[in-house]
Amino acid sequence: MPGNAALLATVISLCFSYLMYDSNKCAGTQLSSPAMLADANESKADSITSIAVLLGLIGAKLGYPNADTVAAVIVSLFIFNMSVEMFLQGINGLIDMSVDPEIMAEIITVSKNIEGVMGIKSVKSRQMGKKTG
Repeated sequence: MPGNAALLATVISLCFSYLMYDSNKCAGTQLSSPAMLADANESKADSITSIAVLLGLIGAKLGYPNADTVAAVIVSLFIFNMSVEMFLQGINGLIDMSVDPEIMAEIITVSKNIEGVMGIKSVKSRQMGKKTG
C-alpha cells in the first residue's frame, strides 16, 4: 500500500508541471514559438501523468490494485493522441500551405486602399512555417 509521502510527492509534481505548462504555453503563444509550445505540451503530458499516478495511488490506498494499470492505459492513450497532434503540427510547419482566408481578405483590403490600384485580378500566397509570401 502506498504511503502518504508518495501522495504528497505526486501532488507537488502535479503542481509544478502544471505551472511549467501554463508559463510555457503563455510564452510560446506570445512569441509564436513552436519550440516553446512543444515544451508546454511536454509539461502538459507530465501533468496528466501525475494525475494518473495520483489516481492510481488513491485507488491502491482504497483497495483497488488495478487502479494503477487503468490509469497507465489512459495516460498512454492521451500521450499517443498528443504525439499525433504534435506530429501533424510539425508537418504543417514544414510543408508549404495556403494562407488563412482572413489574412487573404486583409491583403486584398489593404491592396485596394493603395492609391492608383483600380482592382485586383488575383492574389496568390504561400505560407511555410512562420513565413508568408
